[in-house]
Amino acid sequence: MMRRIHVGLMMAIGLSLVACGTADSTETQIDDVNADTAAAEPDSPIEEVTDAAPSEPRLPSTGDPYRDTAQEFALDVVQTYFDEDATLFESLVHDPIYLAGTNTVHTRAEYLEMMLDPNQFPAGQDYTTYTMDDYLSVYDPGVHTFAEASEKFGLPLFDDDGWVPADDEFLFIGFFRTDGVPYSDEFMSISLVMFVVAERDGAWKIVGLIPHP
Repeated sequence: MMRRIHVGLMMAIGLSLVACGTADSTETQIDDVNADTAAAEPDSPIEEVTDAAPSEPRLPSTGDPYRDTAQEFALDVVQTYFDEDATLFESLVHDPIYLAGTNTVHTRAEYLEMMLDPNQFPAGQDYTTYTMDDYLSVYDPGVHTFAEASEKFGLPLFDDDGWVPADDEFLFIGFFRTDGVPYSDEFMSISLVMFVVAERDGAWKIVGLIPHP
C-alpha cells in the first residue's frame, strides 16, 4: 500500500493600502508589495513527496502476521537464487546451522562453502533464467512448525534426541508442486528449498536445514 504525504505551501500576505497620499506614493506601495510577493514565490513547482511502497506479499496470508513474515523471508532467500545474489544470501545465514531432527551441526562457513560454489551460486546451479513468478507457478511453498511438518508430510526424519525447532521457528518446505502441475515442469533442487528460518537478534535468518530421503 502506498502512503502519500502531500506537502502544501501556504502563504498569507496581508495587503493594506492607505487611501491617502499622492498617486505616486500609492504606486510605489503596490510595486513594493509585488516585489515582495515575487520574492516569496519558489523558483519551481513544489514536488509531491511520496513514501516508497512496501513490497506486496507473494503468498497468501497464513492468518498469523509473524508466520507471514517468516514465509516472506523464506521467499527472499529463494529470490537470491534467481538474482544470483550470493552477498545477500550470506547475510541471511546464521552461525551455526542445525540439521532439524538430528544432532548434526554445521558451522556457517561449512554451509556457505557448499552454497557459494566458485562455479555458480547457489551450490553450482544456475537459476538466473527463472523468476519468482516461475517458481510460484510451479511450486506450492509454505512454512510449518516442526510438529506440523512431521504430521502433514512425515518431515523431517528425526532422532529422539535430535534438534527440534521451537514453535516460533519455521520449516520452509518449497518443493511440493502446485496441483495440476506436471512433474516435468519442476526445476528447483529440493535441498535449496528446505530450510529452517527464525529470528536471531532481531533479524530473520536461516538457522537450520531439513534432511530428506
